[in-house]
Amino acid sequence: MATVESVPENVNLNVEESAHVPEENTDNLTLGLLINVKNLVDLAIARGAYKPNELTAVGKVYDQYTAGLNKLQTQSQLNNVEDKSTPQ
Repeated sequence: MATVESVPENVNLNVEESAHVPEENTDNLTLGLLINVKNLVDLAIARGAYKPNELTAVGKVYDQYTAGLNKLQTQSQLNNVEDKSTPQ
C-alpha cells in the first residue's frame, strides 16, 4: 500500500467543490461531476493504482471517456454562446 510520502509532489486533485449539494435529487450527472471523475482517474494513474497489465484496458476506457467529455464541453460552450447571443 502506498504511503503519502511515495506520492509525487506535483500530483494535484482538481476537484471542484460545489457551493450547494442538492439533498433530494443526487442522481444527476453534471459536466463538473464528469470532469471530477476524469481528475480522479488521472490521479489514480499518477499514483500507480493500476497494474501494468491493466493499463491498456484503462487507457482505452480513459480515451473514450475523455473524447466524450471533450465533446460535451464543446457543446456546452456552444450552447452558452448561443444563449448569450439570443435576444431576450
